Amino acid sequence: PWQRARAAKIFEQTKDLKPWFGIEQEYTMLTTDNWPLGWPAEGYPAPQGPYYCGAGATQAVGREIADAHANACLYAGLNLSGINAEVMKAQWEYQIGPC
Repeated sequence: PWQRARAAKIFEQTKDLKPWFGIEQEYTMLTTDNWPLGWPAEGYPAPQGPYYCGAGATQAVGREIADAHANACLYAGLNLSGINAEVMKAQWEYQIGPC
């Protein structure tokens, strides 16, 4: 709540300016068994390193889905400024804005 009050005070003091906003949305893709996509069926993936933030052509789990989602955002007219794989396998992030 204090963030909104602080923002309202700043906006009140700067009415002559037009604010820009950027929004990030992170999510994790799950299988129909509610297990993270690309993880071993039982247990956990190897420690971070080789797949950290989807680095490498074989490490970006769910890339096809993420790309399709990005295209759907653009088709819907959203001001999509970027996407990236996040730290965990099958975790992605989208950036909207500035707008």
